[in-house]
Amino acid sequence: MLREIFETPLGPLECRLRIDGMEAQRTERLLQSAELTRQPLPDAEDVDDGFVALVRCLPESPIRQLKFELRWQDVSGFARPRPITVRGTNALRWMTDEHVAVLGTEDVDALRRRMQAGETMGLDAALYLNDLGDDLDHLVFGFHDDGLSIRLTEIPARELVQLHFAVAWNTHPEATPDAAWYAVHRPHNVHAAG
Repeated sequence: MLREIFETPLGPLECRLRIDGMEAQRTERLLQSAELTRQPLPDAEDVDDGFVALVRCLPESPIRQLKFELRWQDVSGFARPRPITVRGTNALRWMTDEHVAVLGTEDVDALRRRMQAGETMGLDAALYLNDLGDDLDHLVFGFHDDGLSIRLTEIPARELVQLHFAVAWNTHPEATPDAAWYAVHRPHNVHAAG
């Protein structure tokens, strides 16, 4: 299945891909190919560490719904997350007594622009995003107490889908204010090239 556990100083993060409500299998009949990788966080000098969780999949047949999630396995020692939404990025910020962590991804406008440009996603996959504005962002992105999710619908067959979550953490308080936020607030092509 496309599911990975990534260790961090704040605890494990679970990254998972679901297809039509079920755990995606690497050999599932719906997918021609699929991969979930952990890549270094590019240009992250002011943070203790981080990574990019990158998923790429190519459906063999149409997909009704694809859901990509990154969630903490245990948030009991965390303060409730604070959303950070700035043009181009949706993110959540968690804090413990010792650390701050930011999980982020592109917002619906950045995703739409990338799809329409045919950058790491085909043009057909952008069709349903054309009617979504900022006020409907919640139909694609989920903010949860334990993480983030991206939900795409009506993905055509043989249409490449590539999504990412960027994660950065620092010792609390941060030596450079908001450094973890700035480490994840970058376009998809920067994270995907990392």
